[in-house]
Amino acid sequence: MSPDTELPGAPRALMPSDGSGRGMRLPDFIMRLAPALLLALAAAGSAGCRDSAKKTPDLYEDSEFAAVIRMPPGWVQMESLSMLAKRQFECPGTEATMFYDANRDPCRCLLDMDTEVDNFQSSARLVYPGFVLLDRAPTNLFGCPAVRFSGDTAKMAVLGLVVKNETDSYRFLFVFPAALTNGPDLFDGFIKGVSIAPLQDARLAGESFVRRLPALATSNDVANAIRYGNELLMGRDSNVNYYNGAMQQYAAALAATYRRDPRPAEYDAALAQMQLCFFFREETFYRQRRRLEQALGLGNKPDAFDAADCIMRLFPDRNSWQFKYGARKWDEAERVRFNP
Repeated sequence: MSPDTELPGAPRALMPSDGSGRGMRLPDFIMRLAPALLLALAAAGSAGCRDSAKKTPDLYEDSEFAAVIRMPPGWVQMESLSMLAKRQFECPGTEATMFYDANRDPCRCLLDMDTEVDNFQSSARLVYPGFVLLDRAPTNLFGCPAVRFSGDTAKMAVLGLVVKNETDSYRFLFVFPAALTNGPDLFDGFIKGVSIAPLQDARLAGESFVRRLPALATSNDVANAIRYGNELLMGRDSNVNYYNGAMQQYAAALAATYRRDPRPAEYDAALAQMQLCFFFREETFYRQRRRLEQALGLGNKPDAFDAADCIMRLFPDRNSWQFKYGARKWDEAERVRFNP
């Protein structure tokens, strides 16, 4: 039997009509349908990911920082092991990843937006060695100052946003293949789903932190604070507690000088060292976090306990997500079967 032979009694395929009562030939029908299909696919691609049928929670709530992220269709979320994020979101079929991080550190109330972005760039280079910033522009999100920036690595394009109030810093980094033409649309669509509730007492909290710092009356006191901070920072490998001690010293120097006009040289020196302190602390956190996860996977309880303890001492604020992460992993280590 020929493939074209029609079986007796088989139902005839109904062809679409062109409005004249005659059925259209299949090639004509496809040609008329193609533009509509292309428009539909383009709209779907700009709003969400191609794999929009994937079942995943479409909402992420960061109650600690009063942030809510409503993901576009098709995005999936997971806990991040990157030093750049506490949470990451992926867009299946595109090799695109959004990293989200939030930090509350009273020392940040003394850092300006450009310093925040520079610090973020230094951290990103640990993960993407070829990362360079191409441009940045001031903007705002929910009344908070923000900076949007773009950059690239050796293989990927980068878009990012840093949002800051007096005590909190929110960071979004979107990494995607340079050939992905709708990458900027995916980034904008994701950011549109972000909401951050303003902290009404943020400015008061920042001012309260400044008032609690040691009173440094003379430039000699400021110089001594920077010198002592440098000594603590140089000894950070012997005791991770030195990070927080150094940051307190730099913060005291900044608090004593950042309202002066013009700002003295000590201000720039303390600011540069504070930035280094943030960078080295994040690098140490990333290294210890990776060590902790590997130790848990191998059943190496001593290493897991040591890494978890290091993380909790790096971020001693019990309300910080890093401390909570270390405490949670410490509990996991207690339940892990020991492999000598």
